[in-house]
Amino acid sequence: MNSTLTRNLVSKTISASLLAALFTTARTQAAPLVIPSMTLLATDVNAGTGPSFIVSGNFGPTDTVSERATGTVDLAFGGHIANAAGVILAPATTNLGGHPGETILSSGVLSSVQAPYGAVLIGNSALGFFPLFPADASAGYGSPTAPSDITIMSRSLGSIFGPGFVGLINGTVLQLRINDINTFGNSGGLSLTPVPEPAALSLLGVAMLFRGISILRTRSVRE
Repeated sequence: MNSTLTRNLVSKTISASLLAALFTTARTQAAPLVIPSMTLLATDVNAGTGPSFIVSGNFGPTDTVSERATGTVDLAFGGHIANAAGVILAPATTNLGGHPGETILSSGVLSSVQAPYGAVLIGNSALGFFPLFPADASAGYGSPTAPSDITIMSRSLGSIFGPGFVGLINGTVLQLRINDINTFGNSGGLSLTPVPEPAALSLLGVAMLFRGISILRTRSVRE
């Protein structure tokens, strides 16, 4: 067997393995719900005001969402400033006695559960409204210098909407709102942007490797 034939055979074997990995990854990864880029204002508290989007596809409790939020929600004329998870950033003592790195819970106007003041809620009148970003250490909970830029990666929809959640169907309208009891003295806002899922990035990497092997195989044949 000459060297050219050997190279082609090895190249085909590697390409087939990469292609198999590509299909396996695509088949096993959870489907990501994509929340489009949008701006959410601190005054977007009530059901009739604020951004919404239409769900494309069907999703279950194990499907996921990845999203980034930057900015701050300023409530009560700056008396309570929080990030998208509702973790307090300022002032040193808020109008309700909270401090940076803490949260103060409220059912607000829409929330179906006790959620931090200023937290981003996602849902609709049928599903209810639930916090999109968990108020955990990644969002600065427990830190006196909580960040205004936070991200969730591959958070399951079941963990957002709770144990009674069975799924979303194509065409469902979801709304994004801020958890508060009113809009009086509210200012500021958040920029929300979707983040590529880790599984999607792995899939892209495998595809690029497969493309590179294909190019090398073509060059070997020409030689």
